[in-house]
Amino acid sequence: MEVLLAIPFLAFVGERLSEYLLKPLTERLPWPEGWGDYAERLICAIPGFAMGILTQFDLFAAVGVAMPHPAGVIITAICIGGGANFLHDIIGVIPDGANVNWVLYQAGEVLKSHHE
Repeated sequence: MEVLLAIPFLAFVGERLSEYLLKPLTERLPWPEGWGDYAERLICAIPGFAMGILTQFDLFAAVGVAMPHPAGVIITAICIGGGANFLHDIIGVIPDGANVNWVLYQAGEVLKSHHE
């Protein structure tokens, strides 16, 4: 459960670093038409992504979902790079004590609702 608490903290710190260090830079760069928001979002995700890779946190392992080693860490780093709100949306749906059975049940319910 410690990882589930540390990951949102890293997302928050990464988001603040991005707003303080990178956002002023990205707002001044000339982006091609339609690319400004997307490019800014990618560049501002760098601090959170880097912290996720350096800490090697794996959100999937924390809830009992087995993934090959680098995949879980990389996806978790992307989530951390997405910022606190993005990560809150993901972690907010995971109940305390969730495990792989809960995740598989939820995935099955989603698939079932799409086929009805």
